[in-house]
Amino acid sequence: MASGAIAVDLESAAIARAAHVVGVPFLLVRAVSDRADEDLPMDFNLWLGPWGRVRGVAHLLRRPSIIRSLLRMRRYVEYGSQNLARFFAALVASLDRTWAPACPSPVAMGTR
Repeated sequence: MASGAIAVDLESAAIARAAHVVGVPFLLVRAVSDRADEDLPMDFNLWLGPWGRVRGVAHLLRRPSIIRSLLRMRRYVEYGSQNLARFFAALVASLDRTWAPACPSPVAMGTR
C-alpha cells in the first residue's frame, strides 16, 4: 500500500522522541540529495576512517564510470543546500519580526 509520501526520514525519529520525552521543542528541516528511485553511486562509508581517502580514491579508480553520478549528486546536494539556506533565512527573518518588540533596544539597555 502506497503512503503517498515524497520522502521518508528514518534517522530523526529517535531524536524527536527523546526531545519530546524531556519537553524540549524540536524542529527538523532536511534537504534530500538523492531520489527514491536512484541508488547512491557508491558506498560513502569507504571514505571513513584513517585510510578512508585511499579506499575511496581506489574505488573511483576501479570504477571511473561512477564519477558522472557523483557529479550529478553534487548538483542535488548544492540545490538542497541552497534551499536550506533560503528556508533558514526566511525562518530567522520571521522570528525577528515576531520577537522584535520583546527585544530591548540598545538605548533601552543603557548603551551610551
